[in-house]
Amino acid sequence: MPRLKAVGARRQDLAWFVTVPAAALTIALAFPLAVGGGQLSSYRWPEALLYLVLFGLAQSTLLHLEIQRQSVAMVLAEIPLVLGLFYVPPLELIVVRVLASIAVQIYQRFSLIKQFFNAAAVALSTTVACLVMHANRPPGVGPAMWLVLSAAVFAAMATSLITVIAVISLVQGRRRCRGSSVRSCRPPSSPRSTSRLV
Repeated sequence: MPRLKAVGARRQDLAWFVTVPAAALTIALAFPLAVGGGQLSSYRWPEALLYLVLFGLAQSTLLHLEIQRQSVAMVLAEIPLVLGLFYVPPLELIVVRVLASIAVQIYQRFSLIKQFFNAAAVALSTTVACLVMHANRPPGVGPAMWLVLSAAVFAAMATSLITVIAVISLVQGRRRCRGSSVRSCRPPSSPRSTSRLV
């Protein structure tokens, strides 16, 4: 298999230094969920198949938004995650979300290293969300439940963001400035245009 290498960037196989620890951390964090999350007889696999389809559809659907000549692509995977955190046992949810992610990435022909990294990042973020939900689940349904669900999804998004930043920093390295002045390193948008977005 040829090595994927961008011009002026470091090798992509450095992503294994984030992928393997993320996968190991997922296993370590998912162990309490597997032990305390119920027995296999209580798992509802037909519901899990429904969520596999929902996650697959959400992962494969991209929304392209354009705001003041800036394009942003969004995936709405958090909607099935909220529903899954409420209805599906934790271990099933982790497995289903990872399987859906892998299936979509194989269909979209991602490279092998990207598939493994994305699977590890999705597994870790879903495990963190399940831990937040499992530790703080209030009895009944009400505002407290929605607060816990929101916190779980926020924790999943933050975990995903941290893993993506870590792998990009490792693979691409520090951004080097051209020239000796600080002006050449300034981001393309000015502070005035940034304040208009807020």
